[in-house]
Amino acid sequence: MKKYRYSKWMVCSKNFVPLILMVGLFGYGIYGYLIDEHNELYKLLIVVMPFLILSSVIGLQFPSSITVTKEGILFEGFGRQHKYDWSEVKNEMKIKKYDFAGQIYIRIGNPRIFGGRYWISYKMDGYSELLSELINRGARVL
Repeated sequence: MKKYRYSKWMVCSKNFVPLILMVGLFGYGIYGYLIDEHNELYKLLIVVMPFLILSSVIGLQFPSSITVTKEGILFEGFGRQHKYDWSEVKNEMKIKKYDFAGQIYIRIGNPRIFGGRYWISYKMDGYSELLSELINRGARVL
């Protein structure tokens, strides 16, 4: 079993800073709507921000740690876990490299609203080892 994780600073900057920004924009939308209910921007913020906040927390787009075992892979963050057995994800794990951004995008299984999509930064401890492990386990690199 091998656990890969970010430093506390990276967890904060990847997860909590964007979440605080989204909550702030939602509050700004509510405040603006109370002042000027005819402005479409405020209505848009009120409708879109709750979905983005929810998908960020439930979807674990930026997991704080990844655990690879003989049985499967576990993505963790926000006190939540997404677990996949290797038998389930065989031939269904795709990796897209974004070298210019220093990240990889991992897609597992069929498209879903919450889950199955993960962004991993090269700043994760053991990033290269994790990438090699996933490729050895049958992930397709696109």
